Amino acid sequence: MELGEKIRRRRLELGMSQADLADALGYTNRATVAKVESGVNDLTQSKIERYAEALRTTPAYLMDWTDDPYDYDLDPDGRFDSISKPLLEELMDQYHNDAEAVWHAYENMQTASLMDASKEYKAPIHEGDSKIENPDIRMIARAGQKMTPDQAKNLRKYAEFMFPEAFKDDNT
Repeated sequence: MELGEKIRRRRLELGMSQADLADALGYTNRATVAKVESGVNDLTQSKIERYAEALRTTPAYLMDWTDDPYDYDLDPDGRFDSISKPLLEELMDQYHNDAEAVWHAYENMQTASLMDASKEYKAPIHEGDSKIENPDIRMIARAGQKMTPDQAKNLRKYAEFMFPEAFKDDNT
């Protein structure tokens, strides 16, 4: 694919008009961008770099040396290493390779997921449909909400060892 066509496609992926791109590049009107996209004007290496920056991609992508439009230099801290590749690609597409927007969206997803898990984890403790009446058992149940799964398992093993008769009807 020609450089001008690659620039045009990338601009459209980002939802930019020729005037928007011209403005981002510091041009006074869109004519220069139109000429580049149509192949009338060639670009120097430094201008390709400026176009890549304005289009949030790399010169290698614009030159068609790679199919990956993501500019990994936008993530110098390696934050995206913690995001699965399919999710990262989906977010990059959704946020037009805007690294900060992607990271913000990912953090919001993580926060929402943790809040949902927390609500589920902190749901009132009930035995069947009736609320637990014994205050000592309620206190243990509240403490259990703050434990890791391994700690809760160890507490249950201890309780089963100390009070085996209380667990005779429990099949779990």
